[in-house]
Amino acid sequence: MPNIIQPMSPTAENANSLGDLIKMGLAKQGLSQRALAEQIGLSQQTISAWIGGRFSPSAEQQSSLALILDIPLEEFQSFKKSSSGPLKFSVTPEGVLWRVAMDNAVDLECMTAMVKAYDEFQKRVKNG
Repeated sequence: MPNIIQPMSPTAENANSLGDLIKMGLAKQGLSQRALAEQIGLSQQTISAWIGGRFSPSAEQQSSLALILDIPLEEFQSFKKSSSGPLKFSVTPEGVLWRVAMDNAVDLECMTAMVKAYDEFQKRVKNG
């Protein structure tokens, strides 16, 4: 009988980060980032940003992840935001946009649209 290696159980104890926990859950369920994104109703880029640690899922999104990936919600909640301190944001319109987006767990596509709208606004102001 061949020796089949089973993926590690997706638990906070076995994961170094929230992103690792999501990756383990994806492997366990045989899902791609795109498939997960479609089930949650977000972009694949947002899932990638969660895995890469650039953004964190909201409490509601964590609940969806727990259901889809069959991981207890407590496992997601055991990861706190970075312990290296709060992220620094400049007091510029761009910095404020990023802060609002992160505070409200805005989808990456929505954030991109906000930045584009801001850029267009700046061009109109500049051109009078």
